[in-house]
Amino acid sequence: MSPHDKVFASTPPAPLTAETLDSRVRRLAHILASCRRDVDTSGQHTSEMAALQHFSTALPLVQQLTAEVRSRVGNGNWDSGDALAARLLLDAMTSAVRSCRVVTNETTSRLIEVERTVNRGHAFVRREEASGRKT
Repeated sequence: MSPHDKVFASTPPAPLTAETLDSRVRRLAHILASCRRDVDTSGQHTSEMAALQHFSTALPLVQQLTAEVRSRVGNGNWDSGDALAARLLLDAMTSAVRSCRVVTNETTSRLIEVERTVNRGHAFVRREEASGRKT
């Protein structure tokens, strides 16, 4: 089973002791701060490399926020801290998917260009073979 399947397929972690809203929000702030430190903002990367790097740093954020949301499953009514955690998770997943789209679009463009080059090469070889037979 892949690591991401394990995260989503495992049972939710046991609820922690009765936590206050303030402590949960501080933990969310700590998660965001720790994941933000891992982001390289040098700007020396191509859009595809930057998107790949962003995706690789977004995965731990998604995993940690998923754990936060899952730890509250079954705890009755959700409060504003739970809504905040769920919203942060949705934003992190949206950002990760957006990075995947950038990489996919760049790769698609490159593959289309490779296909054009291969087709031009095939056409050139066919012309050369045809002109070689005529002489």
